[in-house]
Amino acid sequence: MSLFKKNHHKFIFFMLLALLSNNIAAKIYSKNELQLLAINYVKQHLPELSEGKRELSALSLDSRIPDKNCETQLLINSARSQRSNRQSTIQIKCLDEKKWHIYVQVKIIELSSIVVINKNIIKGEIISKEHLSMQSKQKHLIRNQYLDKNDIQYLIGSRSKRNIKNGSAITYNQVCMVCKGDKVTIFAKFKGLSVKTTGFALQDGILDQRISVKNAKSGKTLHVKVLGVDRVQVSI
Repeated sequence: MSLFKKNHHKFIFFMLLALLSNNIAAKIYSKNELQLLAINYVKQHLPELSEGKRELSALSLDSRIPDKNCETQLLINSARSQRSNRQSTIQIKCLDEKKWHIYVQVKIIELSSIVVINKNIIKGEIISKEHLSMQSKQKHLIRNQYLDKNDIQYLIGSRSKRNIKNGSAITYNQVCMVCKGDKVTIFAKFKGLSVKTTGFALQDGILDQRISVKNAKSGKTLHVKVLGVDRVQVSI
């Protein structure tokens, strides 16, 4: 056999040996890598959010746990049926001859934006755009009466009914768009015609709330719906 053929056969032999070695070489997983695998698994199995955002993080693993070796593909799944939508237990398994498994707790935080006050407001103060900002808050801590960005347009020009501290979430029950004693514009529609007049509020009111006002010209009491700041509508 020629020297060229011998070297060629040796080359093929060592290439095959290298490929086999790569296939059976154990993959070493650090604790950080195992946590990331668990986070990615949860991320792939959660439904998309229609609004807001989601943050995932893994709880720390025991510092005494060493790096893990595995020659086969890891199996990853939920360890049990989840009782909470804010935390998931993920099991990672290696089915090598020396089997091992580990549990990773993944924390799930869903955030939504709410309207908050960014400077102190005193009772009776008119609310301006500069008073308001958006802040992310965990969904499970958000009450139904908290407001979102779509409410800002209705808050501007409203009057505070109490002192509100900087950083506090604002709600409609803390303000009046129409306040008792305020002069209001009364809108009415009749047979396709729109008319307006003035009056005085007999009650505090917020958006879509029904209150009583006094017509400035006739002196009659009208039951109206609040349209916005100092604006109401009467049904004829």
